[in-house]
Amino acid sequence: MRSKIVCYALKSTIMRKPMPQDLIHSRLQTHFPVLCDALPDLPASAYQLINAPANTTIFDIGGECEQFLLLTKGSVAVKMLAKSGKSILLYRVKPGQSCIITTSCLLGSAHYPTFGESETDIEALSIPHQAFSRALNLSGEFRQFVFDGLGQRLADVMQRLELVNFTSIDSRLATALLVRNPGSGQLQITHETLAEEVGTAREVISRHLKKMEIKGLLKLGRGTVKLEDLNKLQALCE
Repeated sequence: MRSKIVCYALKSTIMRKPMPQDLIHSRLQTHFPVLCDALPDLPASAYQLINAPANTTIFDIGGECEQFLLLTKGSVAVKMLAKSGKSILLYRVKPGQSCIITTSCLLGSAHYPTFGESETDIEALSIPHQAFSRALNLSGEFRQFVFDGLGQRLADVMQRLELVNFTSIDSRLATALLVRNPGSGQLQITHETLAEEVGTAREVISRHLKKMEIKGLLKLGRGTVKLEDLNKLQALCE
């Protein structure tokens, strides 16, 4: 069950604070160097630093979009919720990226149609809607950054839709397991999380994992998956 903490409601789980100019420049230079010159007139007071722990709802379905977020640390999973209550992963936002759903909502003054959850502890720079709109009008470099991001992430979503519709569950499941492999082969992950990743029901994932276990590809535990045969799993991805 996901928490109902919305970032812009300033709940206690999410910390927001103003940033000095040198710290802003340092964050931008590290993760968004193109924006160092693109936003020269945006004052330090326009930025805030957002910190949130893992498993926090950063934005929620139906919520107002009031900030443009630039992720500097961690990972945010953006998901769509079906009428059945099941959710599916659309894409992830990583450091150096912005969220296209947030961008589209800001551009269209629309409410969020999806929700985003922090997979790890996160840090982000936030720019309020008014400052975002002003920068979009005044800076060609900022406009290019925003629309390049939209184009790239739209391509990512299209690729994911192609995988969900035209790739076998075994292939998608093997890929998801290998991508999440921390190196030791021991994954701390639930069947529900894998179902969101693969784009199917939890019951379907459980059946396919059990078949893989019988074949010796992995070993199942409570909330864990131990990868036993990486070569065979890799072969399923091809």
